[in-house]
Amino acid sequence: MNTNLGIENIEVFPGYIILEEVHKSQKHLIYRAKRKKDNLEVIIKTFIDKYLKKEDLLKIQREFQITNKLKVDSVISCYDLIPYGTGNLAIIFESFGISLNNYLLSFENKIIPLDEFLPLAIKIAEVGKVIHEKGIVHNNIEPSNMMV
Repeated sequence: MNTNLGIENIEVFPGYIILEEVHKSQKHLIYRAKRKKDNLEVIIKTFIDKYLKKEDLLKIQREFQITNKLKVDSVISCYDLIPYGTGNLAIIFESFGISLNNYLLSFENKIIPLDEFLPLAIKIAEVGKVIHEKGIVHNNIEPSNMMV
């Protein structure tokens, strides 16, 4: 996690104060933030590009719609889809622990104890099964997209 961005505690997204950057990929930024009206901690996902292509706008709208309708235990919930900046959009999610990627990195190349690994692996498989039974195909399954 990067906590020295120079953007902490400012309002980039209307009604939200950014606390830290959680993840950055080639296309997306994920922030931990607080909603100003009730001080609720949330996660904000948005695109890095300031000017989005139509297909990117449609993609984030679809992600919001699918996640909002999913209502599956162990899958984070969406709170809102907000416009900001120059036509960009951001999805507001419930807050979560850490990414599976960061959790795995915390073991620093040591073997994960079986009593920790096995329940986690089973839970990931169970959630994947439920999502696929609902007809959802996740196009980017990787440890940075799974929260523990």
